[in-house]
Amino acid sequence: MDGIFNSISKVFLMLESIKGSKYKYIAVIDPKSGDKIMKIKMNLKDEDLTELLDGFFDSGFKIEAITKTEFDSLKTDDFLNFNITDK
Repeated sequence: MDGIFNSISKVFLMLESIKGSKYKYIAVIDPKSGDKIMKIKMNLKDEDLTELLDGFFDSGFKIEAITKTEFDSLKTDDFLNFNITDK
């Protein structure tokens, strides 16, 4: 029975890894304080990503790529959830 659970655990970890790899994680940084003020998890195509990030750059914010672990550890009381799809 332990062999089955060991195999299930391995499959679960592989599926979680594949699921996580389709996302990019970034932090928006306040240029004055250097604090990470927003975290974004996205799966946009590169051209759509450029359009999104241009708005932050134009407003003077800095953008930094972060790991999923760092993304999960950043705490905020503000939440914004949205789903962008191509039609």
